[in-house]
Amino acid sequence: MKVFMTRLICTTHNKPATKIDMEALAQDVATYPDDYQYERAQRFGVSAQGIRHALKRLRVSRKKNTSASQS
Repeated sequence: MKVFMTRLICTTHNKPATKIDMEALAQDVATYPDDYQYERAQRFGVSAQGIRHALKRLRVSRKKNTSASQS
């Protein structure tokens, strides 16, 4: 158990994002709310996984639209 706890402590990361400017990402979400994460990643020059983690830090999530779309 002691070894497990030591490894767990060493693997946690509480570092800020280095490549993604969080203010710019928040502005991008406000400007383009319907864009996919891979599109944001291309604009910022990072991976889609990096955008996913940054959006999670901003507590941004995509909510389902309850009303039916008009075709």
